[in-house]
Amino acid sequence: MLAVSNYEAGKVVTTLPIGAGVDGTAFDPASGDVFSSNADGTLTVIHQDAADQYHVVENLQTPQFARNMGLDSTNHCVFIVSARFGPAPAGGRGRGQVLPDSFTLMVIERAR
Repeated sequence: MLAVSNYEAGKVVTTLPIGAGVDGTAFDPASGDVFSSNADGTLTVIHQDAADQYHVVENLQTPQFARNMGLDSTNHCVFIVSARFGPAPAGGRGRGQVLPDSFTLMVIERAR
């Protein structure tokens, strides 16, 4: 769940559904878009319609565990990094070690 708040008024403006395991969130003021990168293999795109109005535009597919994200607000591109992982450790908690040579960088930009 993404919560949008007005910190000056001390209140939550709205909440919106996003993918599970969020790690990175960014707002692009020029486009009015909010991005949330999620471990479940999604990038949730939310648009700000007005000061206190938002809606989910879409959930893009990304590699699972691709949680680390950056936003280039000059070019309006989102960068997401990921890797492939080996088997989960005994007990099933967490994820396995990063597999060699599996690092990937995904660049997401709006079609022009």
